[in-house]
Parts: sequence; structure tokens; C-alpha cells
Amino acid sequence: MIIIPEILLNLSKKRTIFRSQEDFQNSLMEELKQQGVKCLKNQNLMGSLIDILVEDGSTGRSYAIEIKHKTRKLSIVDKGEHFVYGRLKM
Repeated sequence: MIIIPEILLNLSKKRTIFRSQEDFQNSLMEELKQQGVKCLKNQNLMGSLIDILVEDGSTGRSYAIEIKHKTRKLSIVDKGEHFVYGRLKM
């Protein structure tokens, strides 16, 4: 059984911030794979493009993960790296 909150918690302990939606998507897929979950990126499902298609081997079910986000203005330094999101005047 895939426990998404647990997988996201594990990922948040490794990375507190991501450069982009694609960076998060790739990191999430890597975390899923480390947990033994088969997942495919950018898959067509019933005519819609899905960010991540997850296949649960224990149940035989598939789950679609669509990543949407809204980032407010943010300027932060994390582990010595500066991240700027939104339209900040610096």
C-alpha cells in the first residue's frame, strides 16, 4: 500500500525547497522509486496528460498524481543556496 503522506514527509526531510515544479516532480518520483513503487512521468491517461502515474504492486491499482502549485513571493536561503520565487524587487 502506498502511503503518500509518509513519502512526502520523508522527502521533506531531505529537501525543504525545490527549484521548480519539475524539480519537485523528479524528486517525488525518486522518493517513490526508493520505496519500491513503480511510477511513470508524463503519462496519457484517458486523454489527459498526468504528471506521475503510480502503480501499486500490492493492490494492482494505479493512481494519477497531478502537481499544481501556487507560490507566493518568496526569497529564502536554504543550505547556503538562495531561492527567489514570484516577482520580488531586490
